[in-house]
Amino acid sequence: MRFDTVHKILRVDDKQKLNNQFTGLILSLSLLSSLLNLLNNYMEGISMSNVISTVLVVISTWLIFYLWKRKTSRTTIDLNEIECLAEISFFKKSYFYLKLTDGKIRELESPQSRTGIRDFKNQFLEQHIAIKKMYFFNLI
Repeated sequence: MRFDTVHKILRVDDKQKLNNQFTGLILSLSLLSSLLNLLNNYMEGISMSNVISTVLVVISTWLIFYLWKRKTSRTTIDLNEIECLAEISFFKKSYFYLKLTDGKIRELESPQSRTGIRDFKNQFLEQHIAIKKMYFFNLI
């Protein structure tokens, strides 16, 4: 059995990076607005509502940054980290099983056309995996 390699390089879209930066900017401005409002409340004097609003700002800040980090964090896969376990075809659809170095096995639908390659890439992005370099193999 021999493999003919067809080189395809897939990278995370610049649009995705721009969306992540825009989300971070909005979250930062929202946090700044909350802190300025809180500072204004403290100028009026310390009360129970100010203490509660401080706790809510701290909790919301932690939650915002946690969710933002979770959304923007990605695993990077290099070619050396990928082991192809099997490729199984059912009704003209191929399913590709990859084993990563962390031991996880991922099932992805193999690309059948140019639009299939885009769908293949989106499957990686949905699972928070950024692709450094990916090689597709055509069996000959």
